[in-house]
Amino acid sequence: MKTVVAIIVYNRHENIKRWLDCWKQCDQTDAELVVIQSVDADQPLEVAEMCINEGIKYFARQNEGMDIGAFKEVCQGKIKGFPKFDNLLWITDDTIPMSKDFVSLFTVNLNGLNCYEIASKNAPLHVRTTGFCITKDVAERLQFWDIKTKMDCYDFEHRSKYTLMLQVNAMGYRCNQICPIERSPLWDTGNRAYLNRWDEHESVFGNKDKGKVTVICPVFNTFPQIASAFQAQTYENWEIHFIHDGKGKLNLPKDDRFFFHQTKERKGLWGHPIRAEYLQKLKDNGKYVLITNADNYYTPLFLEKAVNLLHKNPQAVASFCSQMIHNYINYRVMNCTIQRGYVDCGQVLLRSKEAAQVGWNSMDHSADWFFFADIQKKYGSRAFIKFDGCHFIHN
Repeated sequence: MKTVVAIIVYNRHENIKRWLDCWKQCDQTDAELVVIQSVDADQPLEVAEMCINEGIKYFARQNEGMDIGAFKEVCQGKIKGFPKFDNLLWITDDTIPMSKDFVSLFTVNLNGLNCYEIASKNAPLHVRTTGFCITKDVAERLQFWDIKTKMDCYDFEHRSKYTLMLQVNAMGYRCNQICPIERSPLWDTGNRAYLNRWDEHESVFGNKDKGKVTVICPVFNTFPQIASAFQAQTYENWEIHFIHDGKGKLNLPKDDRFFFHQTKERKGLWGHPIRAEYLQKLKDNGKYVLITNADNYYTPLFLEKAVNLLHKNPQAVASFCSQMIHNYINYRVMNCTIQRGYVDCGQVLLRSKEAAQVGWNSMDHSADWFFFADIQKKYGSRAFIKFDGCHFIHN
């Protein structure tokens, strides 16, 4: 199944340069990138030159009807030389990739149309046309009127009785938003600038660090054997906050990534009050958070695998290893799943902001399970993804 990724541009030349740079790093399996530009008579050929230099197909069209006018021409086969496709991923140029496998995320389980956003703010329920993937069969059956103005584009998107969404539904297909826009593999920087995902984008495509892991670790009068396990991690951008439950001292190895705190008085309850408090206190310290205990142990690859999996799956909130060794069952290996008794908070890496929004709300012995249940309630069961291997030991 071939997918054509079509970027429509007018004069945002820098955005196309960004797209061409990102595309080199993306999974291009069964996918081809093309650029369509709406041009005026005196418009420079900068975009055309960039595409030619990178070996990307470039198509110029008269600047009429904006993005939907161009979409109409593609669906009706009016752009000469446009490549044949099974799926068409249509993207406006101010919408940028947030994941290297964004194509596969838009084409998986495609049954009609998958999109970046289904919205209803100040308009009837509709598919926003900044980023959507449509099958060839559906594209060829769409009906268009004479599209020349921006108002005509709005009519096709959300203001008429024949919007894109209504037409797809009338054919017996469904329109599916692939995930919440906050974690989408595409980001509309023009309409959703408030999401401010630039750091995330740069971490994926700019060869920069993938983000800091903040570790919350209650401790009480014991040597934190977790310290050496973290100093051996292959992923090095982390910091551990050891929070002593009441007044006390802690002998820590020298490391600038170790931080020591103590509460005014001992709170008990298995350290849950500390977890609840510091999850909020440290929510802006890093991109990810790990809530654990001082006597736990990790293999050197734990953080690397957990972080990489979340980076590859921006729709997910948490990643965890598929197996763990647990002292409750005499240190045997346990297969893990997100259900009570089969997962421990120490093996689950979470996105900090999402975790803090949910909060650590229980003081029960099994509070970590109630925490995960709250996350599932807010973000859905698909919020949790697992990576293979036994990388965690609970003591």
